[in-house]
Amino acid sequence: MEKVSDMHPFGVRMPSETRAWLKAEAKKNCRTMNNEMVFILEKEKALRAANTQSL
Repeated sequence: MEKVSDMHPFGVRMPSETRAWLKAEAKKNCRTMNNEMVFILEKEKALRAANTQSL
């Protein structure tokens, strides 16, 4: 994974309900909201890659 100093900021607009859910999930998992988003996206990315390979 790249260093934080090499990553570019990326603003995301999302519905307030989704933001509240993400905030609660991050707190439950002892992560920042940013880290929770990255975790969820990486998990989904891996699932999709696995599904693509199994076709």
